[in-house]
Amino acid sequence: MTQIFSLQGRVLLVTGASRGLGVAMAQGLAQAGALAVLNGRDAATLALRRADIEAAGGQGEIVTFHVCDRAAGDAAIHAVLVRHGRLDILINNAAFGVPRDFFDISDEDWRLSLNVALDSCFRISRKAAAGMVAQGWGRIIIISSVNARIDRATNTPTSPPRLAWKGSRAAWPPSLPPAA
Repeated sequence: MTQIFSLQGRVLLVTGASRGLGVAMAQGLAQAGALAVLNGRDAATLALRRADIEAAGGQGEIVTFHVCDRAAGDAAIHAVLVRHGRLDILINNAAFGVPRDFFDISDEDWRLSLNVALDSCFRISRKAAAGMVAQGWGRIIIISSVNARIDRATNTPTSPPRLAWKGSRAAWPPSLPPAA
């Protein structure tokens, strides 16, 4: 494959990198030269994903934590900064959603969905952005879903946090790195 851009020397963290879009983005950006730091809750699965990245010639590392655990997320970002001196790209990809109707979703599942898809993105982005501002460069990417814009009864826990990010980005101070 022809390389259309280079991320050589860049360090990226992808939350929710155990499967799906998260692992695909980590693999693709590692192919472009970035060191891909994979996040998820299952170290064994992440080790397999890291092995795939390395087998393809890329560099991968693992930070295992639940994105809702503020202290663990802060510690993981701190560890990346200490180990590599930088964190250039954050991809907030972790998601949780149970397909429930408005009347059927429990308060616990509602809160967990908001915590994973909205609150944790804010906390992790804020922690990562501080280093990006200090180093003068960085990118924060927040993965949404087409489900955020589709009216469907079972999207009750999925749509609100995704749409909230669209509106809240406008309130970030101009010193923060661009978000996509």
